[in-house]
Amino acid sequence: MKKIFTLLFVMAMVNFAIGQQLYLENSRPKKTEKSLSSKGIDVISAEITTVSYFDPGATVTLNFVITVISVDYEYGDYLEMTFPAGITPLDGSPAIGEGGQNAIFAELLNGIEGQTISWGDDDNDNGGLYYDTPYEFWVEVAVDESLAGTQEIDFLISGDQYGGPPHEFSGTVDLYEIPDVPDLEPKAAGPFAAYYSVPLAQAAFAPQGRVYNYANELTEATDFKLTIGDTYDETLPITIPLGYAQTEYFTFPEYAPIGTGTFTFTYTANASNDYNPDNGTFEKEIEIDSTILSFNNGDIVEPMSIGLPGGMTGNVFYVAAEDVLTAVSFYLIAPTVGDIVSARVFAFDGEPGELIASTMDVVITAPETQYT
Repeated sequence: MKKIFTLLFVMAMVNFAIGQQLYLENSRPKKTEKSLSSKGIDVISAEITTVSYFDPGATVTLNFVITVISVDYEYGDYLEMTFPAGITPLDGSPAIGEGGQNAIFAELLNGIEGQTISWGDDDNDNGGLYYDTPYEFWVEVAVDESLAGTQEIDFLISGDQYGGPPHEFSGTVDLYEIPDVPDLEPKAAGPFAAYYSVPLAQAAFAPQGRVYNYANELTEATDFKLTIGDTYDETLPITIPLGYAQTEYFTFPEYAPIGTGTFTFTYTANASNDYNPDNGTFEKEIEIDSTILSFNNGDIVEPMSIGLPGGMTGNVFYVAAEDVLTAVSFYLIAPTVGDIVSARVFAFDGEPGELIASTMDVVITAPETQYT
Protein backbone atom coordinates (compact mmCIF):
# COMPACT_ATOMS: atom_id res chain seq x y z
CA MET A 1 0.00 0.00 0.00
CA LYS A 2 1.44 3.32 -1.05
CA LYS A 3 1.73 5.85 1.74
CA ILE A 4 0.81 9.43 0.81
CA PHE A 5 2.06 12.25 2.99
CA THR A 6 1.62 15.98 3.10
CA LEU A 7 4.64 18.19 3.38
CA LEU A 8 4.70 20.99 5.94
CA PHE A 9 7.09 23.79 5.06
CA VAL A 10 7.80 26.55 7.57
CA MET A 11 9.47 29.50 5.89
CA ALA A 12 10.78 32.96 6.58
CA MET A 13 11.98 35.87 4.45
CA VAL A 14 15.42 35.85 6.07
CA ASN A 15 17.70 33.24 7.57
CA PHE A 16 16.69 31.85 10.94
CA ALA A 17 16.73 28.58 12.83
CA ILE A 18 13.54 26.71 13.70
CA GLY A 19 13.35 24.41 16.72
CA GLN A 20 12.39 20.77 16.38
CA GLN A 21 9.03 21.03 18.10
CA LEU A 22 7.18 19.22 15.32
CA TYR A 23 9.63 16.35 15.09
CA LEU A 24 11.01 13.93 17.65
CA GLU A 25 14.50 12.71 16.87
CA ASN A 26 15.70 9.25 17.80
CA SER A 27 16.94 9.59 21.37
CA ARG A 28 18.62 6.20 21.76
CA PRO A 29 22.04 6.63 23.44
CA LYS A 30 24.91 6.91 21.01
CA LYS A 31 28.14 5.00 21.43
CA THR A 32 30.17 8.11 22.03
CA GLU A 33 28.34 8.56 25.34
CA LYS A 34 29.98 5.38 26.67
CA SER A 35 33.62 4.44 27.12
CA LEU A 36 33.93 0.86 28.31
CA SER A 37 37.05 -1.24 28.65
CA SER A 38 37.10 -4.96 27.93
CA LYS A 39 37.06 -7.16 31.03
CA GLY A 40 36.68 -10.47 29.26
CA ILE A 41 32.85 -10.36 29.14
CA ASP A 42 32.36 -8.07 26.13
CA VAL A 43 30.61 -9.95 23.35
CA ILE A 44 28.47 -9.37 20.27
CA SER A 45 25.88 -11.87 19.18
CA ALA A 46 22.64 -11.79 17.25
CA GLU A 47 19.31 -13.51 16.91
CA ILE A 48 17.52 -13.92 13.59
CA THR A 49 13.95 -15.17 13.60
CA THR A 50 11.39 -15.87 10.90
CA VAL A 51 7.78 -16.93 10.71
CA SER A 52 8.06 -17.57 6.96
CA TYR A 53 8.01 -20.99 5.33
CA PHE A 54 9.51 -22.39 2.14
CA ASP A 55 7.25 -23.72 -0.62
CA PRO A 56 8.84 -26.48 -2.74
CA GLY A 57 8.97 -25.57 -6.42
CA ALA A 58 8.07 -21.90 -5.84
CA THR A 59 9.76 -18.52 -5.61
CA VAL A 60 8.95 -17.06 -2.20
CA THR A 61 9.82 -14.04 -0.07
CA LEU A 62 11.11 -14.93 3.38
CA ASN A 63 10.68 -12.31 6.13
CA PHE A 64 13.24 -12.10 8.92
CA VAL A 65 13.91 -10.04 12.05
CA ILE A 66 17.48 -9.53 13.28
CA THR A 67 18.40 -8.25 16.74
CA VAL A 68 22.03 -7.53 17.64
CA ILE A 69 22.91 -8.35 21.24
CA SER A 70 25.90 -6.56 22.78
CA VAL A 71 26.88 -5.91 26.38
CA ASP A 72 29.38 -3.22 25.40
CA TYR A 73 27.26 -1.16 22.97
CA GLU A 74 28.77 -2.57 19.78
CA TYR A 75 26.73 -2.13 16.59
CA GLY A 76 26.45 -4.63 13.74
CA ASP A 77 28.42 -3.58 10.66
CA TYR A 78 28.00 -6.57 8.33
CA LEU A 79 25.52 -9.42 7.91
CA GLU A 80 25.68 -12.42 5.63
CA MET A 81 23.31 -15.36 5.25
CA THR A 82 24.15 -18.62 3.49
CA PHE A 83 21.23 -20.74 2.34
CA PRO A 84 21.35 -24.54 2.04
CA ALA A 85 21.38 -26.38 -1.28
CA GLY A 86 17.91 -26.26 -2.79
CA ILE A 87 17.17 -22.70 -1.64
CA THR A 88 18.77 -20.10 -3.92
CA PRO A 89 18.72 -16.40 -2.91
CA LEU A 90 17.59 -14.08 -5.72
CA ASP A 91 17.18 -10.68 -4.07
CA GLY A 92 16.97 -9.01 -0.66
CA SER A 93 16.10 -5.85 1.23
CA PRO A 94 17.97 -2.87 -0.27
CA ALA A 95 19.23 -2.00 3.22
CA ILE A 96 19.00 -3.15 6.81
CA GLY A 97 19.51 -0.90 9.80
CA GLU A 98 18.76 2.37 11.48
CA GLY A 99 16.57 4.67 9.39
CA GLY A 100 16.28 2.44 6.32
CA GLN A 101 18.16 2.77 3.05
CA ASN A 102 18.27 6.60 3.13
CA ALA A 103 20.02 6.76 6.50
CA ILE A 104 23.74 7.44 6.80
CA PHE A 105 24.61 4.29 8.72
CA ALA A 106 22.19 1.75 7.20
CA GLU A 107 23.89 -1.39 5.89
CA LEU A 108 23.23 -1.63 2.15
CA LEU A 109 22.76 -4.82 0.16
CA ASN A 110 26.09 -5.98 -1.29
CA GLY A 111 24.65 -8.60 -3.58
CA ILE A 112 24.57 -12.38 -3.94
CA GLU A 113 27.38 -14.85 -4.47
CA GLY A 114 26.15 -18.39 -4.94
CA GLN A 115 24.13 -19.33 -1.87
CA THR A 116 25.24 -16.28 0.14
CA ILE A 117 23.62 -12.84 0.38
CA SER A 118 25.16 -10.02 2.42
CA TRP A 119 24.66 -6.46 3.65
CA GLY A 120 27.10 -3.88 5.04
CA ASP A 121 30.42 -2.24 4.23
CA ASP A 122 32.26 -3.96 7.10
CA ASP A 123 34.41 -0.85 7.52
CA ASN A 124 34.35 -1.11 11.33
CA ASP A 125 33.00 2.43 11.65
CA ASN A 126 29.56 3.16 13.12
CA GLY A 127 27.58 0.08 12.16
CA GLY A 128 23.94 0.54 11.19
CA LEU A 129 22.51 -2.35 13.23
CA TYR A 130 21.99 -0.90 16.70
CA TYR A 131 22.12 -3.26 19.66
CA ASP A 132 18.84 -4.46 21.23
CA THR A 133 16.88 -3.11 18.28
CA PRO A 134 14.87 -5.45 16.01
CA TYR A 135 15.13 -4.81 12.25
CA GLU A 136 12.87 -6.42 9.68
CA PHE A 137 14.25 -7.51 6.31
CA TRP A 138 13.42 -9.96 3.52
CA VAL A 139 15.10 -12.32 1.10
CA GLU A 140 13.52 -13.64 -2.10
CA VAL A 141 14.48 -17.25 -2.84
CA ALA A 142 13.83 -19.98 -5.40
CA VAL A 143 13.06 -23.36 -3.82
CA ASP A 144 13.75 -26.70 -5.51
CA GLU A 145 10.65 -28.81 -6.05
CA SER A 146 12.20 -31.81 -4.28
CA LEU A 147 13.13 -29.95 -1.08
CA ALA A 148 11.48 -31.20 2.10
CA GLY A 149 11.96 -31.15 5.86
CA THR A 150 13.51 -28.56 8.16
CA GLN A 151 16.31 -26.49 6.58
CA GLU A 152 19.07 -24.50 8.31
CA ILE A 153 20.29 -21.07 7.18
CA ASP A 154 23.75 -20.06 8.40
CA PHE A 155 24.44 -16.42 9.25
CA LEU A 156 27.41 -14.30 10.30
CA ILE A 157 27.18 -10.92 12.04
CA SER A 158 30.28 -8.70 12.29
CA GLY A 159 30.47 -5.75 14.66
CA ASP A 160 32.06 -2.35 14.17
CA GLN A 161 34.95 -3.14 16.56
CA TYR A 162 33.58 -1.00 19.39
CA GLY A 163 34.41 -2.43 22.81
CA GLY A 164 36.20 -5.69 23.42
CA PRO A 165 36.36 -8.90 21.40
CA PRO A 166 34.89 -11.05 20.05
CA HIS A 167 33.49 -8.89 17.25
CA GLU A 168 31.84 -11.64 15.19
CA PHE A 169 29.11 -14.17 15.82
CA SER A 170 27.84 -17.12 13.77
CA GLY A 171 24.45 -18.75 14.13
CA THR A 172 21.67 -20.60 12.33
CA VAL A 173 18.00 -20.04 11.52
CA ASP A 174 15.56 -22.94 11.14
CA LEU A 175 13.26 -22.77 8.12
CA TYR A 176 10.21 -25.03 7.85
CA GLU A 177 8.15 -26.28 4.93
CA ILE A 178 4.85 -24.51 4.37
CA PRO A 179 1.97 -26.14 6.31
CA ASP A 180 -1.31 -27.03 4.62
CA VAL A 181 -3.37 -24.62 6.79
CA PRO A 182 -3.31 -20.78 7.12
CA ASP A 183 -0.94 -18.89 9.41
CA LEU A 184 -2.20 -15.34 9.97
CA GLU A 185 -0.17 -12.51 11.45
CA PRO A 186 -1.76 -9.14 12.34
CA LYS A 187 0.11 -5.86 12.81
CA ALA A 188 -0.44 -2.13 13.09
CA ALA A 189 -0.11 -0.31 9.76
CA GLY A 190 -0.26 3.08 8.13
CA PRO A 191 0.98 6.37 9.61
CA PHE A 192 -0.26 5.31 13.05
CA ALA A 193 2.41 2.60 13.19
CA ALA A 194 5.19 5.20 12.98
CA TYR A 195 4.06 7.76 15.54
CA TYR A 196 6.13 8.67 18.54
CA SER A 197 3.17 10.62 19.92
CA VAL A 198 -0.41 11.08 18.72
CA PRO A 199 -3.14 13.68 19.21
CA LEU A 200 -5.20 13.98 22.36
CA ALA A 201 -8.96 13.33 22.42
CA GLN A 202 -9.80 16.55 20.60
CA ALA A 203 -8.31 15.06 17.39
CA ALA A 204 -9.70 11.57 16.71
CA PHE A 205 -7.91 9.33 14.22
CA ALA A 206 -8.66 6.04 12.43
CA PRO A 207 -6.27 3.23 13.46
CA GLN A 208 -5.00 1.03 10.65
CA GLY A 209 -3.79 -2.56 10.57
CA ARG A 210 -2.91 -5.38 8.24
CA VAL A 211 -3.16 -9.17 8.13
CA TYR A 212 -0.50 -11.28 6.41
CA ASN A 213 -0.88 -14.97 5.58
CA TYR A 214 2.39 -16.90 5.87
CA ALA A 215 0.99 -20.28 4.90
CA ASN A 216 -1.82 -21.99 2.98
CA GLU A 217 -4.89 -20.20 1.65
CA LEU A 218 -7.49 -18.90 4.11
CA THR A 219 -10.92 -19.95 2.84
CA GLU A 220 -13.26 -19.68 5.84
CA ALA A 221 -14.77 -16.55 7.36
CA THR A 222 -12.31 -14.96 9.82
CA ASP A 223 -12.37 -11.63 11.65
CA PHE A 224 -9.67 -9.04 12.27
CA LYS A 225 -10.18 -7.45 15.68
CA LEU A 226 -8.81 -4.33 17.36
CA THR A 227 -9.30 -3.54 21.04
CA ILE A 228 -7.96 -0.52 22.92
CA GLY A 229 -8.28 -0.94 26.66
CA ASP A 230 -11.92 -1.16 27.76
CA THR A 231 -13.14 1.70 25.57
CA TYR A 232 -12.74 0.41 21.99
CA ASP A 233 -13.65 -2.96 20.44
CA GLU A 234 -14.06 -3.22 16.67
CA THR A 235 -14.11 -6.18 14.26
CA LEU A 236 -13.69 -6.24 10.47
CA PRO A 237 -14.07 -9.30 8.19
CA ILE A 238 -10.99 -10.57 6.32
CA THR A 239 -11.61 -10.90 2.60
CA ILE A 240 -11.49 -14.55 1.54
CA PRO A 241 -9.72 -16.25 0.01
CA LEU A 242 -6.51 -14.77 1.44
CA GLY A 243 -3.74 -16.67 -0.31
CA TYR A 244 -0.21 -17.60 0.63
CA ALA A 245 2.02 -14.52 1.14
CA GLN A 246 -0.93 -12.17 0.63
CA THR A 247 -1.64 -9.08 2.75
CA GLU A 248 -4.88 -7.23 3.38
CA TYR A 249 -4.96 -3.71 4.86
CA PHE A 250 -7.73 -2.34 7.06
CA THR A 251 -8.91 1.01 8.39
CA PHE A 252 -10.88 0.76 11.62
CA PRO A 253 -13.52 3.26 12.81
CA GLU A 254 -12.23 6.46 14.39
CA TYR A 255 -10.86 6.38 17.90
CA ALA A 256 -10.64 9.37 20.25
CA PRO A 257 -8.17 8.81 23.10
CA ILE A 258 -9.48 9.97 26.46
CA GLY A 259 -6.91 11.80 28.56
CA THR A 260 -3.21 10.99 28.63
CA GLY A 261 -1.12 7.97 29.51
CA THR A 262 -0.24 4.61 27.96
CA PHE A 263 -2.73 3.13 25.50
CA THR A 264 -2.43 -0.48 24.29
CA PHE A 265 -3.74 -1.37 20.83
CA THR A 266 -4.32 -5.14 20.54
CA TYR A 267 -4.75 -6.60 17.05
CA THR A 268 -6.03 -10.18 16.73
CA ALA A 269 -6.45 -12.47 13.70
CA ASN A 270 -6.61 -16.25 14.02
CA ALA A 271 -8.13 -18.78 11.67
CA SER A 272 -9.97 -21.67 13.34
CA ASN A 273 -7.26 -24.00 11.99
CA ASP A 274 -4.38 -21.50 12.29
CA TYR A 275 -1.00 -23.23 12.19
CA ASN A 276 0.63 -20.88 14.69
CA PRO A 277 -1.92 -19.15 16.95
CA ASP A 278 0.93 -17.62 18.98
CA ASN A 279 1.59 -15.01 16.28
CA GLY A 280 -2.11 -14.19 15.93
CA THR A 281 -1.95 -11.28 18.39
CA PHE A 282 0.03 -8.06 18.04
CA GLU A 283 0.22 -5.26 20.59
CA LYS A 284 1.38 -1.67 20.16
CA GLU A 285 1.66 0.77 23.02
CA ILE A 286 1.62 4.52 22.54
CA GLU A 287 2.20 7.30 25.04
CA ILE A 288 -0.26 10.16 24.69
CA ASP A 289 1.17 13.17 26.46
CA SER A 290 1.06 15.96 23.90
CA THR A 291 -1.15 17.54 21.27
CA ILE A 292 1.81 17.91 18.92
CA LEU A 293 1.74 15.59 15.92
CA SER A 294 5.21 14.10 15.58
CA PHE A 295 5.87 11.81 12.66
CA ASN A 296 9.16 10.07 11.86
CA ASN A 297 9.26 8.38 8.47
CA GLY A 298 12.91 7.34 8.79
CA ASP A 299 14.15 9.64 6.00
CA ILE A 300 15.02 12.75 7.98
CA VAL A 301 16.96 12.69 11.23
CA GLU A 302 16.72 16.42 11.81
CA PRO A 303 14.82 19.33 10.22
CA MET A 304 15.98 19.93 6.66
CA SER A 305 16.93 23.49 5.71
CA ILE A 306 15.88 24.52 2.21
CA GLY A 307 16.74 27.72 0.38
CA LEU A 308 14.16 29.41 -1.85
CA PRO A 309 14.39 32.29 -4.31
CA GLY A 310 13.96 35.76 -2.92
CA GLY A 311 15.89 35.19 0.28
CA MET A 312 13.45 32.67 1.76
CA THR A 313 14.68 29.79 3.89
CA GLY A 314 12.78 27.23 5.84
CA ASN A 315 12.52 23.79 7.36
CA VAL A 316 10.52 20.80 6.11
CA PHE A 317 8.50 18.34 8.22
CA TYR A 318 6.42 15.37 7.12
CA VAL A 319 2.87 15.00 8.45
CA ALA A 320 0.57 12.11 7.55
CA ALA A 321 -2.26 12.91 5.13
CA GLU A 322 -4.79 11.51 7.62
CA ASP A 323 -3.83 14.03 10.30
CA VAL A 324 -6.07 16.94 11.26
CA LEU A 325 -3.61 19.84 11.36
CA THR A 326 -5.12 22.75 13.30
CA ALA A 327 -2.06 24.80 14.28
CA VAL A 328 1.69 25.03 13.84
CA SER A 329 3.86 25.89 16.84
CA PHE A 330 7.51 26.78 16.47
CA TYR A 331 10.27 28.69 18.14
CA LEU A 332 13.02 30.90 16.76
CA ILE A 333 16.49 30.59 18.22
CA ALA A 334 17.43 34.13 17.16
CA PRO A 335 14.26 36.11 16.35
CA THR A 336 14.72 39.32 14.40
CA VAL A 337 12.10 42.07 14.43
CA GLY A 338 10.71 42.49 10.92
CA ASP A 339 11.08 38.84 9.86
CA ILE A 340 7.99 37.24 8.29
CA VAL A 341 7.14 33.62 9.09
CA SER A 342 4.43 31.35 7.65
CA ALA A 343 3.63 27.66 7.26
CA ARG A 344 2.36 25.99 4.09
CA VAL A 345 1.11 22.45 3.53
CA PHE A 346 1.74 20.75 0.19
CA ALA A 347 0.67 17.38 -1.15
CA PHE A 348 3.82 15.26 -1.26
CA ASP A 349 4.49 12.10 -3.23
CA GLY A 350 8.24 12.11 -3.71
CA GLU A 351 8.26 15.86 -4.33
CA PRO A 352 6.03 18.82 -3.34
CA GLY A 353 2.80 19.08 -5.30
CA GLU A 354 -0.43 21.05 -4.89
CA LEU A 355 -0.60 23.69 -2.16
CA ILE A 356 -3.26 22.50 0.30
CA ALA A 357 -3.27 25.16 2.98
CA SER A 358 -1.33 28.16 4.21
CA THR A 359 -1.26 30.11 7.45
CA MET A 360 -1.28 33.87 7.59
CA ASP A 361 2.05 35.66 7.68
CA VAL A 362 3.38 36.25 11.17
CA VAL A 363 5.46 39.41 11.44
CA ILE A 364 8.04 39.31 14.21
CA THR A 365 7.42 42.47 16.19
CA ALA A 366 9.36 41.65 19.37
CA PRO A 367 12.34 39.44 20.24
CA GLU A 368 10.13 36.58 21.45
CA THR A 369 11.02 32.96 20.64
CA GLN A 370 7.72 31.02 20.82
CA TYR A 371 4.94 31.36 18.23
CA THR A 372 1.76 29.54 17.11
